[in-house]
Amino acid sequence: MKDLRQLLRWLDARGQIAHVTREVAPDYELVAVAKKINERYGKAVYFEHVKGSKYPVLSYALSSREGIAESLNMEPQRMVHQWSCREAQQKPYRIVESGSVQEVVEANPDLFDLPLCLHSDGNNGRYITGGVLVARHPGLGMMNASFNRCQLVDKDKLRVRMMPPQHLGVIYEEAEALNKPLEVAIVIGASPAVMYSAASKIPIDRDELEFAGALSNEQLDVVRGKSIDVLIPANAEIVIEGKVLPHVREDEGPFGEFTDSYVPVMQNHVFQMTAITHRKDAFWHDIYAGGTEDLNLLGLPIESEVFNHIRKFANPEDIIDVVTSPFVFGCFIRLRKRNEQQPKNILLSALASYAWIKFAVVVDEDVDIRKPNDVFWAIQTRCCPDKGVMVIPGVSSYTREDVKDENIGKFGIDATAPLHKSHIYRRRTNRMYDQIRIDDYYKS
Repeated sequence: MKDLRQLLRWLDARGQIAHVTREVAPDYELVAVAKKINERYGKAVYFEHVKGSKYPVLSYALSSREGIAESLNMEPQRMVHQWSCREAQQKPYRIVESGSVQEVVEANPDLFDLPLCLHSDGNNGRYITGGVLVARHPGLGMMNASFNRCQLVDKDKLRVRMMPPQHLGVIYEEAEALNKPLEVAIVIGASPAVMYSAASKIPIDRDELEFAGALSNEQLDVVRGKSIDVLIPANAEIVIEGKVLPHVREDEGPFGEFTDSYVPVMQNHVFQMTAITHRKDAFWHDIYAGGTEDLNLLGLPIESEVFNHIRKFANPEDIIDVVTSPFVFGCFIRLRKRNEQQPKNILLSALASYAWIKFAVVVDEDVDIRKPNDVFWAIQTRCCPDKGVMVIPGVSSYTREDVKDENIGKFGIDATAPLHKSHIYRRRTNRMYDQIRIDDYYKS
């Protein structure tokens, strides 16, 4: 899909968007309504009237795994396999003279005109949470894309969280060493491919706008910034252009982040806005940190990272699926088991594959790892705690400075049935189950 609008049309055609016509406030109300609707109905939410802003607001656009797969030309049950195949590829972008994201160039740009939301009690102000920050590497010249929270300070000023080892933080330090600002475009409403490229774990020396093309197998159109030397996805909704100032830090936070707790006040970077461009009928994209959409963005690249590690211990086709939901500090692995040693080798590899993975569970191919209750069933009926649980002490898992001391150690669970007793552990079936269409019997 070339832009986020294509995904909206796809979701809308399937009744997967809740349209809210009542006016909502960007302070707390919008975020609370979107979260409740998504939790109850599993839908994206489109707010048509937001108090104090001319822009509608979209949230939870990437909460549907089927929608994500469709937008990236992937199959829902084979996304980690297909990501792995595409991860080594690049597809050069096409620089075009004009794009819909620059249909309007604001004469008097003002950040207060944008519907930045106040997400949590205790947050120090409104934040951009759905922005992809695009910058050019000062030495290598390629384009980097990443998600970074941005706190609203003034009509032309934001504070940005961007610290090494995150690539944007590394790039900024190189610019700062030259006593130069880092030119950055904050892209709102980018295509799913651009957003997933920004969330990816590819090396710093690769161009993430080219990787966006490889991810969706569709060449990306880009335009040159109006006030900065940065290439911008041409079909995005809104772009805020500006510069991150060298040798300037200010207090940013606290912020309620994806772990459902607060990041404390820290010294972070200062962004000076230079231009705002957008579509004539643009909408804003807000992402709730830790919501379904955010965890899907975090999850798929991590799942693919795990898959690339564990495939060394099994035929890749025997690794049926890898899932990090319902949260990204653990993973479930669905395996076509070949021998009794294989699950433990896979567990060790999975735990080493990504720093945040605190635990891993391996289950048989008859367990649906997208249903946590099915995984818990496998643990309770197939895991032998004496032999099937391994603990790795003394290694870090989540390294955020203020909580790293409480995140030491990892563990793995082999919840597969013994091969020589497979006939005993065979799951019961009902020959009509897959033929039943529930709407033929009951309508709510």
